Amino acid sequence: MSAQCTRISPALLAERSLQRHRVVGQVALLWHGTLMNLEGLVSDLMWQPTRGAETPQLADELLDHFKREYAAMLDRRGDAPQPRPRIADGLLETERAATLAMIDKDLAERPLWKDELKRLIPYAIESLERRRSARR
Repeated sequence: MSAQCTRISPALLAERSLQRHRVVGQVALLWHGTLMNLEGLVSDLMWQPTRGAETPQLADELLDHFKREYAAMLDRRGDAPQPRPRIADGLLETERAATLAMIDKDLAERPLWKDELKRLIPYAIESLERRRSARR
């Protein structure tokens, strides 16, 4: 029995690579959105008046989970490129040009997910940790 070698065209390889890039970008985008929602929930719990022992305990557990999710996203998706955001329909040409320029600038400064995450999340964690310490 002989082994048969299958050749894949460079165009097909490029298309498969582009498809994988889109999937990785979408997973990271969804993860990022969920992470930001979790940060908002933890923040709300940390700043609301305490009623019983459950609220601070839940806030502490969620903050610890938020920190683990942040570390996991950096580890798993940090080196993935950020996807180009979709531009809203119905913009005037000047608004569209300004939006594209802003997107180009942001992606040039922060092309990878880790760049964006490190810009946003450490400050949120620091703020939540200060609130946790002040509450104790």
